[in-house]
Amino acid sequence: MIRGCLNLSSDLRRLGFIKVIVFLTHPSSFTYTQQLVSKYKTVVKTYRDKEEWNVDPETGEKVAGKGIGREGLPASDDIIALNHVLLAQNLHFVRRDVNTWDTYGQILSALYTNDSGKAISLDIQMRENLFKIKGLVARLSLGEKLVFCDSLLFSDIDGIIPLLFCLDSAKTKSELVQEYFGKVAQWFERKAEIETMAYLKSLYLNESRRFKRKSSEESSIIHKEMQVEPRLNFLLDVGLLERNDSSYSLSEIGKKLQATFSSLEDKDIRLLLDEKERKWSSLLSSLYGNNLTEISEEEFDNILFRVLNFYRSIGLILIPYDGVFLASAALALNNFRYLLFESYEEHIKRLSKSKRLKFSATVPGRRYIHA
Repeated sequence: MIRGCLNLSSDLRRLGFIKVIVFLTHPSSFTYTQQLVSKYKTVVKTYRDKEEWNVDPETGEKVAGKGIGREGLPASDDIIALNHVLLAQNLHFVRRDVNTWDTYGQILSALYTNDSGKAISLDIQMRENLFKIKGLVARLSLGEKLVFCDSLLFSDIDGIIPLLFCLDSAKTKSELVQEYFGKVAQWFERKAEIETMAYLKSLYLNESRRFKRKSSEESSIIHKEMQVEPRLNFLLDVGLLERNDSSYSLSEIGKKLQATFSSLEDKDIRLLLDEKERKWSSLLSSLYGNNLTEISEEEFDNILFRVLNFYRSIGLILIPYDGVFLASAALALNNFRYLLFESYEEHIKRLSKSKRLKFSATVPGRRYIHA
């Protein structure tokens, strides 16, 4: 894919394992990838079954996904464990090679803080308590679903949206595998239609032709399966899909997201796809917050300063404006409230007028709140 270049493998089952990887890393301390794989494998072996990570505490249902290969396999040979670390890197939870917290690792860690905003995972004893949470992997909170869905769209929109377009009705995995590359080709063709830059238009058309060709090749069936199955699991994790026996269908949130990308005019699609504008974060917040009550001014202020204290505690002076929004929106969802981006901006302006914070939001992609 153009923007979505995930290192996908069919052994990637649960996004929840990324939480474990983030808890094992640090905002600034360097860790070699192979060292992280070894630490990750050890922790999974120690806690996963004993603490019932794969058991949903609400339903008692046990979900698939071991997170690592055979327990006796050396970490240096464990491709499954390595693939989970690479996925965390590709989804921007940890930075490549150095494995410090990346954008989404910071946001996810902001959801696991004490009252003063300090990251729980940075305290060894408190981190161990995190590893003892039943359902740690099996269940994502509503706020976590927002964060993971946002990261999927940021890193893999050219892979995710075509899969949503396949689901105009309930489909089996084999049916989706057959349709998927054709939908990817249509998606790139749509992007080419609305693109104003000649070299990108040409690039998208080439990708469209490539996927049309691959769609008709029966020999590429294994490649198709490796592209479809992990994404199906990811979309189930974040609540965009539902599964009934052997069939998959869109959830209400998935239907609304699909409808948005189907119905918008060209200029709105271009804006939605603009990485600097990050409009999909606002869209996702409203979708996940549907039927909830909007956050009050007092609740917003409490959440905001907890998030700002977190970013200050990890040494940031210029705190990412959009990251603060997503972390705040996720914490609001965990409290069964919703926060719209428009409301967030009004609250920030209100606090700025009262001299409680400084911010700059004039340049997309370079917006920040001053620590």
